[in-house]
Amino acid sequence: MRSSLQGVDAIRLNLSHGNHEDHAARAGVVREVQSETGKPLALIADLQGPKLRIGDLTAPRLLTKDEEILVVGEQIATGTELPVAPAVIGESSGRGTTS
Repeated sequence: MRSSLQGVDAIRLNLSHGNHEDHAARAGVVREVQSETGKPLALIADLQGPKLRIGDLTAPRLLTKDEEILVVGEQIATGTELPVAPAVIGESSGRGTTS
């Protein structure tokens, strides 16, 4: 067995980069190695999640530990709000969510 594969039982494919043909080619290489070594190798497809970005701020904002903020699904926010775009933030977190 190839020394670089010792202890490996799964290969992660980052689907955020490349296209279908690239991913198929990489999966094909993994399957070839699996055939050569006789060792089963799992393919893990790492899917891209939503790309959340801080929206427009009227001025730089320094967040401090334990400070409570209001995250809003807007491009622009006011006062103590922290704008996050796109507005899918509501789909990935809820009230009181800390992660």
